[in-house]
Amino acid sequence: MKTRRAIDRITHHGVDVAAIGTAAVGLFALGTWVFGQWRFSAFGPGYVPMAPSTAVLFILLGLALGACHRWPDVRPVRMIAMAAAFLTMIVSALVAAQSWSYIPLPWDGWLTDPGLRAGAIPLGRMSPLTAAAFLLSAGSLCVRTPRPPVTRRLRWIAAIAAGAGLLMGLVVALGYASGTPLIYGGHAVPMALLTALAFVVLNLGLLLSDGAVSGLLDWFALGLNADVSAPQRRFLWRMLSVLAGLVAAIGLTGFFYLQRQQTSARTYVYSDLNAIADLKMAQIVNWRDERLSDARFLGQARFVARDIARLLADPNSEAARAESIHWLNLVKTDGRYADAMIYDAEMNLRLALPGSTATRTPGPFLREHLAAALRSNDAVLTDLHRLDAGGPIRLDLIVPVMSFDPAPPATSPPSAPSRPASIAVVVLRLDPEKFLFPLVQSWPTLSQTAETLLVRREDEEVVFLGELRHRPGTALALRRSVHEPQLPAAMGARGETGVCEGVDYRGAKVLAATRAVPGSPWIMVAKVDQAEIYAPLRAEAWNVGLVIAALLVAIAATAAFLWRHNTAGFLHRALVAEQERQTMADRLELLTRHANDIILLLDETGRIVEANDRALATYGYTLDELRQLPAGGLRHPAAKENLPQQLELFTSPDGAFFETIHQRRDGTTFLVEFSGRAVEIDDRQFGLGIYRDITERKQVEEVIRQLNQTLEQRVRERTAELEAANKELEAFSYSVSHDLRAPLRTMDGFSQALLDDCANLLDDRGRDYLGRVRAATSRMAALIDDLLLLSRVARADLRRERVDLTALARSVIDELRLAQPERPVEVWVANDLAGEGDARLLRVVLTNLLGNAWKFTGRQPRARIEFGAREIDGAQAFFVRDNGAGFDMAFAEKLFGAFQRLHSAAEFPGTGIGLASVQRIIRRHGGRVWAEGAVGEGATFYFTLKGNG
Repeated sequence: MKTRRAIDRITHHGVDVAAIGTAAVGLFALGTWVFGQWRFSAFGPGYVPMAPSTAVLFILLGLALGACHRWPDVRPVRMIAMAAAFLTMIVSALVAAQSWSYIPLPWDGWLTDPGLRAGAIPLGRMSPLTAAAFLLSAGSLCVRTPRPPVTRRLRWIAAIAAGAGLLMGLVVALGYASGTPLIYGGHAVPMALLTALAFVVLNLGLLLSDGAVSGLLDWFALGLNADVSAPQRRFLWRMLSVLAGLVAAIGLTGFFYLQRQQTSARTYVYSDLNAIADLKMAQIVNWRDERLSDARFLGQARFVARDIARLLADPNSEAARAESIHWLNLVKTDGRYADAMIYDAEMNLRLALPGSTATRTPGPFLREHLAAALRSNDAVLTDLHRLDAGGPIRLDLIVPVMSFDPAPPATSPPSAPSRPASIAVVVLRLDPEKFLFPLVQSWPTLSQTAETLLVRREDEEVVFLGELRHRPGTALALRRSVHEPQLPAAMGARGETGVCEGVDYRGAKVLAATRAVPGSPWIMVAKVDQAEIYAPLRAEAWNVGLVIAALLVAIAATAAFLWRHNTAGFLHRALVAEQERQTMADRLELLTRHANDIILLLDETGRIVEANDRALATYGYTLDELRQLPAGGLRHPAAKENLPQQLELFTSPDGAFFETIHQRRDGTTFLVEFSGRAVEIDDRQFGLGIYRDITERKQVEEVIRQLNQTLEQRVRERTAELEAANKELEAFSYSVSHDLRAPLRTMDGFSQALLDDCANLLDDRGRDYLGRVRAATSRMAALIDDLLLLSRVARADLRRERVDLTALARSVIDELRLAQPERPVEVWVANDLAGEGDARLLRVVLTNLLGNAWKFTGRQPRARIEFGAREIDGAQAFFVRDNGAGFDMAFAEKLFGAFQRLHSAAEFPGTGIGLASVQRIIRRHGGRVWAEGAVGEGATFYFTLKGNG
């Protein structure tokens, strides 16, 4: 319920915000028209603003949506909202019809100038695309407004209509964002950016309204009116995160794709414009050079100077006039010059071709340039000018004609060169309409908007010199401020050259290339409308927008399907879990009811709410009587003092655990051990307590305590006895070491003396008997040594350290080789073997094991001994292997017993104590020792050490 209430609250406020936002956008746009500041709603030069009629309809729909949402049950409000929706649909239908029939609508000129345009696009009119979007939005509002509530099918229709309107607004906004707004470049009116954003807001409000979106929510949520679980919430957030990431990725991919296409198109057009501008510049420069070349020819031709001199000397000479007219006509033959005339040095007209517009006395403009040409003796090509107000536009090529004196005689010395004086001026008048303007206006490629024009700067204005493609009657008449920042002609007049973006004289956005014409005040501007450049991109933007829309719809449908599938699975799992929970609750109730321990459920105040059968039997109360008891009513009066503190332990992380005294109904008391914690049942906090009668346990603990005290005394006594035994053992060892050795030394010494001194008195049998006595004495001494060693091994203190067993084994082998250097024994000791233990005792182990291997390989012709390690049962086991006499595995258990031998002393000497010592040492190190072998095939002894696993 909380989740659904939160969704309802969000949608409720969302509709209000959308309604107010839509009406506010419309009111803002309408205000810009009322105060003559419509450019503020265009959001950029060259873009169309929201039309006044569009703004009015947004105000109506926004107010209708808000009022209908706030007061849905008020009939007048619903009627007004329906009227606003129908009015919007009627106006939109008329605008859509106008786009085919071109019938003027009465509100087209409302608050607007009929001649106001952005390029070829009339401003202040509603776009057909806007009309289509209004039909969808108003239709959606009409469907959701009536009461009683409409059917689910109509709700779906309303949602689809609002979604389509939202999609149209998003696609148009995407076009503006990518720099390729749709429908620009022709005569059709495009949808304004502010209009597209208003449609996005309006249709979001329609989608969030109850009637249009409740069916979608019901389907999406699968009728789930409860809070979602934590796993479902995590799934929802993950799905929404992935969905948002996909939407962002798709949108950014489309945006950057269009941006890249736009950059590529702009780069191509920049290159094209530069090439065309360079071509046009070269054509204009060549045309000027040709005219000046004509001037240089006429100014330097001797026949021209001769004929003009004759004409000036005798103005009535028909021959001189005829010759001058002849070559003037030759200059005019190809039609490049409209008029030709000759002025003398005093600027009086001496000759003009028939039909000439020349006057006998030149005007101020011509007189100024005639004087300049006479002063400089150089040809002058004047700027474009009109002969009189409303007259044709002309250019004058003024050619000063110089006199040529006859050559001096050959006998005369050469004189210093002198500059000849100008005797007359030939004026050739050009008509730019014949060649210059067509040359400038021609475009090398097919284009509907491309144009080249010439301008010049006059003070703080830029003057358009020729006729313009998109506006007739502008030659030398159209003037604009040189400080207009976006006007390409003004940029060129300010000295800015190169390719730039701007807004031309029509208000259309263009890409332009500007060049200054060398030797003239002219600036050439080659431009083309951005709408034409980006027309393919707009088609691409439509395609990209449709693809993005399809992808978004597919993603939304997939997300809805996954959520519905997950919700259905959740409901199924919840149903199964509820069944299992109910089964478990029944089992728990059964278990609780018949448990051996006392189980009580306490409320927030500590009073009993529920009790199991064991509690009723123990205390002797009924359940109702238990519920009537106050908090702590089962406690003995002496145990009630710490009740509040113990009740607070319920809410601690570890729960409550303590012992107290309870009292039955008959007044008897008993000790209880309490364990409990806080639990939540139906949003209420309870305390669940388990009470156990520990009277018998306390009695047993007392008995155990007394036994422990007795046991401690007995342990102390046994420890003292053990210490006494150890002392006796030490005394015995001392006695063995000193008292027993003395007789053995005496027997051995006197036997040796008898052999040395009386050997000649004894026969062979006597000497043999004495040898046997001495051998027995030696064996007895060795046996005493081994017994002492075995005793010390059992009692010696362990000093654990890291022992290098490799070095220890090699040291033992070296000692064995010193004892029997004549024996060729092959010994292999593994490297880097180490273990944790007492170095002295481990040396005893290796001395016995390697010594046994050395001894039992004595009869092998090629004796071999190995010391290494391997892993056995996850632990490191060291081994000593030989190829000696071996043993029968049936007697393996006897190897490590004291005085146990598998070979006679005659075969291999020994006392049978060594392996017993090895076993005791290894056991003290926490390891084990064992052997493997076969008779005649050698033996392998293994041992492990604690800490080497």
